[in-house]
Amino acid sequence: MNAGPFNTEREAMAGVHARATVLGGDTIKGAREAFLDSLDGIVLGAYDLRIVNWLTGCDQPTLAVLAGIIGRARDAGAR
Repeated sequence: MNAGPFNTEREAMAGVHARATVLGGDTIKGAREAFLDSLDGIVLGAYDLRIVNWLTGCDQPTLAVLAGIIGRARDAGAR
């Protein structure tokens, strides 16, 4: 999935659609999976998980943007 930066909702959704193609065409699952994948390896507490579960109910472009921001932050920290 394209991690951005995104300048438009269309750009964010293009990344979701690309990921959804890999997941059998389910764009909602694609957005959720991209977001959850961006959190891989991060230790989360009970309240963190509550908020993550709430966020997975957000619209697809929002999840794509959150996943992109988290991924770019990780990349920046690794440098």
